[in-house]
Amino acid sequence: WKKDFVASTRDYVEYNVKLFSNNAEVASFATIESKVGNNDQWIIMYPILGGDDLELPGFIARHVFADQGISTAVILRKEELMCVDLPPRPLQSDDPAVVDVEDYVQNALFDTVRVVKYLKASGMKDFGFMGISLGGMQVVGTAALFPESKINITLMAGGNVEEIVMKSSETPVKAYRDYWVKELGEETFRANLKKLKIDPLLIAKYVPTDKVRMIITTKDDIVPTVCQWELYHALGQPECLLVPSNHYTLILYYFQAAGFVERE
Repeated sequence: WKKDFVASTRDYVEYNVKLFSNNAEVASFATIESKVGNNDQWIIMYPILGGDDLELPGFIARHVFADQGISTAVILRKEELMCVDLPPRPLQSDDPAVVDVEDYVQNALFDTVRVVKYLKASGMKDFGFMGISLGGMQVVGTAALFPESKINITLMAGGNVEEIVMKSSETPVKAYRDYWVKELGEETFRANLKKLKIDPLLIAKYVPTDKVRMIITTKDDIVPTVCQWELYHALGQPECLLVPSNHYTLILYYFQAAGFVERE
């Protein structure tokens, strides 16, 4: 592994970390390590839509969690599932829309396993997961994979991937949808989406309800509110905060996430 210093303040010290296997990079993440307390309580976070954009999760880590004595690891991906500036990844099978998405999610889970292993070896005692939008959907998978996690926070996460992809007004999602509908036709594209094995609705039954905290936006057309409610019921109706906002004005409520963690 390689750990590079980035910055230090009164509340935290920040690093970029890369993990290697056979001289090849296998995972990359940023750590914002709290100087308050013992530095053994961690939240593992995912950027919105994957990729390596640290801006929003970094802000939350530095200004929401660090002064509460909670360290954060933000998993960074070189690939993005949906990028409006790039064409979709090369076709990999007769069902490209399925393989493309499932490969991405599975690789993200592999990254998480490696990061958790590294953090445990570095002294992490308790940990939880937090994700926003697509990152929140990934939390459902990691919460099932790591039943020892203390808390799993999803913000604006939904279930029923078919409906999210077909109804979302998010620009990268629309570009992704339009490309594949043109290539395959809507009926075939929908049929491919139905085959997905990584829909949070299928995984939710493996996640302990009492460890989940949700924030649902009631005026959302990015991850449609109805899809957020579907995930809420699939997770067994966990503790939930309803916010009368759309996908982007929820930023005013991100500090509520620290309240969820403090009680644990």
